[in-house]
Amino acid sequence: NHIDLTGLKSDSWIISSADEALIKRKIEKIGTPLKDWDIQINYGIKTGFNEAFIINGATKDLLISEDPKSAEIIKPILRGRDIKKYKAEFADQWLIFIPWHFPLHKDESIQGASGLAEKAFQKQYPSVYGHLLNYKEQLSKRNQAETGIRYEWYALQRCAATYYEEFEKEKIVFQEMVQESSFVYDDKNNFCLDTGRIITGSSLKYLVALMNSSLFFYSIKSFYGGGSLGDKGVRMKHTFFENFPVPQISKEQQKPFETMVDFILFAKERGFDAEADIFEQVVDNMVYDLYFADSMKNADCYITDRIIEMIEPFDENESDDSKTEYIKLLAQAFKKDKTVQRCIIYSRIVKEVKTITGGNKDE
Repeated sequence: NHIDLTGLKSDSWIISSADEALIKRKIEKIGTPLKDWDIQINYGIKTGFNEAFIINGATKDLLISEDPKSAEIIKPILRGRDIKKYKAEFADQWLIFIPWHFPLHKDESIQGASGLAEKAFQKQYPSVYGHLLNYKEQLSKRNQAETGIRYEWYALQRCAATYYEEFEKEKIVFQEMVQESSFVYDDKNNFCLDTGRIITGSSLKYLVALMNSSLFFYSIKSFYGGGSLGDKGVRMKHTFFENFPVPQISKEQQKPFETMVDFILFAKERGFDAEADIFEQVVDNMVYDLYFADSMKNADCYITDRIIEMIEPFDENESDDSKTEYIKLLAQAFKKDKTVQRCIIYSRIVKEVKTITGGNKDE
């Protein structure tokens, strides 16, 4: 055993074992850093006082019943604790979304807190205005250097002013403080609080497959992270992990990953944990194939070609019952298929995989 000191740079040092250094060299040789992909990573919403702006479903329904126009500014919200691996556990929490100077927020001539904007808000959204009025004292005490000076007492402290429309696009949502990779593919217009972050752009299902893989978590914890949290956790800080290299494969080559993500999402949404687990194991091996193709093939553990032969993507008009039947049958087929099982089991002795998993994988 020896410590590898090659490749030290002036901006950061990583001292690793020879096996770890080999993994880092391989992934950097084949991949393009995430920061050079067609994606944008942005912060979640900071309210400054959640009790006023985060409401439950019953309060949402009441506000809308009093004034249907309220629905325009009430958005589904994910908190950090709601963001899990592949799945968001929506807790019927809703954000009252009020940008600075709302509802005159698109008037660029407004500089600072606006009494005119407040009068317009009270007139156009009386129900929501009345709700926030109950918290005016607490809201007015937020960030004394800005509240009532740069923005109105009823506005969010940080409202993602230049990118809030990104929340209502296809995206990946993640949180920073995690014990495992916790990246969620979201096409349900969920907003998130500032304990979460969002990624928008292209190739999102392919990226979420890689980001939820064992290789990604290991790499962030070992090479590209913002610091460890205890023995297992990591700070998933995007200004660090955006240096993680991802292979820029073709759209056609991305399709098997996208299809497997669809299967995992469907299984997780319906509580089919056993099926989701086998699908995640398959994706883990497919990611190893991307980065360590020669090693996987030499060990007869290259799984991707067999998976492509076995899977069919969901049809756009396919019923949930049909999808359920298909993924249950597919999970069983994976468990019985000699090639798939050989790849999953014997990949554990591949040098790179053994280093990543600590040699104690017990699936």
